[in-house]
Amino acid sequence: MAERVQKQSRVRVLGAIRKKLPDVLSRPDLEMVALDYFRRLGHDNHRRLSKLYAWEKKKSKTSWGAQAVDYEKITAAVQAMKAADLNRFLIVCALVSDLYCPGYNPRQSLEKDSNLARAAARYKVEHSKLATAVRAELSRAKDKVKDQNQPRAEGNHRKGNSQALAITSYLFAETERLTFQSFNRDLSVFFQRFMCGAKSRNSSFDDILLPPKWRSGDYLASQRRSGTDQM
Repeated sequence: MAERVQKQSRVRVLGAIRKKLPDVLSRPDLEMVALDYFRRLGHDNHRRLSKLYAWEKKKSKTSWGAQAVDYEKITAAVQAMKAADLNRFLIVCALVSDLYCPGYNPRQSLEKDSNLARAAARYKVEHSKLATAVRAELSRAKDKVKDQNQPRAEGNHRKGNSQALAITSYLFAETERLTFQSFNRDLSVFFQRFMCGAKSRNSSFDDILLPPKWRSGDYLASQRRSGTDQM
């Protein structure tokens, strides 16, 4: 009985209000609609709107102890809008959900019957031109990052080449005193260290694969000065 009274009385209240609604919404009504729409958008769309309007997102401690953004506090920015800005905000709220790109198909183009595509057509915004401009900007940024990383990669190659040269110089330079036994022994030591390095994940490649005396191109000169086999 009590539940039926609540339901029917609320329906009658809504019906009475509907009959008195004006042709043009008043400021309190417009603000109520905008705030209610905003609250129903969900967390992801709240985040997109905050980024679009450059609203500051301060994290605060929740009741369960985590740090999260309380988007309810951002409603103060909506309440501070003028009537014309509230009208525009309602349109943006209706379009913001179309910013979502599905993770299973991120290259999926904007559907022609979406609100965002229809609004772009009404306001004569050429989506294809904007997409081309974005693609060009991202390509330039990618090329810039690639150019910045290129010298570092070349330096790593040069370092690796110098280490390989030191090993090769040690094994093959002193051919006048290189015997089959010493060559076989040196090569076996090298590959034993290589196999140990393949099984170890806590040491660097150089520390495991190369003996300290092989990590410098100066080893050959010291080897020649000493005149002895230091293996």
